[in-house]
Amino acid sequence: MPGAVQDHRRRMAERGCKRVEVIASPSDAELLRRVARILDKNDEAAARLRDVLAKATPETRPATFREWLAEEAERPDE
Repeated sequence: MPGAVQDHRRRMAERGCKRVEVIASPSDAELLRRVARILDKNDEAAARLRDVLAKATPETRPATFREWLAEEAERPDE
């Protein structure tokens, strides 16, 4: 079976796909699967969904350690 999995992943990589794993609640799992199926089609519906998701989920980057320390220093003691 490992050979079949490797073959599948190779074919997906050739298509330009990237494997992504997420942890989700059972209620969100089916929603995420539906979103992935729509995006995989790469059609007009996928483009609209990408636009909606991009607007609803602005890109953020994790704080650097220095930024985190500065934020912690500004917090009042609890």
